[in-house]
Amino acid sequence: MKRQASGLPHSLLQKPSAFRRRSVHLYETRCRSGSIYHRFTEENVFTTVLAILMTGILLLGMLRRQQQGIANIGFESALVLALYAGSIVLVFT
Repeated sequence: MKRQASGLPHSLLQKPSAFRRRSVHLYETRCRSGSIYHRFTEENVFTTVLAILMTGILLLGMLRRQQQGIANIGFESALVLALYAGSIVLVFT
């Protein structure tokens, strides 16, 4: 790896995060009715927790790779698909 290219992964991780921080900051300064977090509904909290849970499951799948599994996919993919299908049922009923 070249010396100049070592900063590339760091900049790729930092830029989206900085963009999100800037976007939230701009919204917070323009919104007069209070913080953006006060507008969270139960559905927003459910979606956020579900996304964190799915990310954790996929990370666990990266630690333990399978050669065979349900429908020739790993346990983590099957579990994420099951969570996704369950969440669709919960949100739309």
